[in-house]
Amino acid sequence: MVIHYKCPNCGSDMAFDATSGKLSCPNCGRQDDIETFPEENILQKFAPDEAKEYHCENCGAVLLTEAETTATHCSFCGAPVVLADRLTGDLAPAKVIPFTISKDEAVAAFRKWTKNGRLTPRGFMSGDRIKKMTGMYVPFWLYDIDGNAEVAAIGTRVRTYQHGDTMVTETDFYDVYREIDLSYLKVPADASEKMDDELMDKLEPYDYSDLKDFRMPYLAGYLAEKYDYDDEALF
Repeated sequence: MVIHYKCPNCGSDMAFDATSGKLSCPNCGRQDDIETFPEENILQKFAPDEAKEYHCENCGAVLLTEAETTATHCSFCGAPVVLADRLTGDLAPAKVIPFTISKDEAVAAFRKWTKNGRLTPRGFMSGDRIKKMTGMYVPFWLYDIDGNAEVAAIGTRVRTYQHGDTMVTETDFYDVYREIDLSYLKVPADASEKMDDELMDKLEPYDYSDLKDFRMPYLAGYLAEKYDYDDEALF
């Protein structure tokens, strides 16, 4: 099922605006709260199954996607689309942290980061590369862990000193026992197979105060994926 969010004013495709946090029309400037966007302006088209091929409601072009893709753009007319059948049931996220910076702000940060790079490859800051810059939602599982552990071990303490012409090494042995509280809240685990785990770790920790109940319009205008690993696989 392909979803387009149509502007009630002019009929253009609306996308999530990171600056205002609203569903925004690039043509007439209309902005709507995601929670109150009129459902009669949500155009839906059902696919017969979970195929990787969809069709754009705007121009009829074929949307070829990977099986994990949940939000993308039409490569022909550029319309933002959400593949809703991949975000329902067990695949539906519970929460989302919406983007809070615009593409212009991201481009400015990118230019600043690469401006004085002595090893920046030629063409790295080309207009084509910047044009392709887009935000992407990555699926995560959050774990609350409530546990306790008992640990027993042998500890050593080594002391080396000189006594006359002799170097003396003394080793003391200790029985070590600890009771450990293993209680954690919202431990994140990247559920996307394609995203580099080390790169994802560098983005943490996330500001969980920005978590919102998931609604599909947050994905409009961005790329998004469904998870590759379920909660038990990652635990």
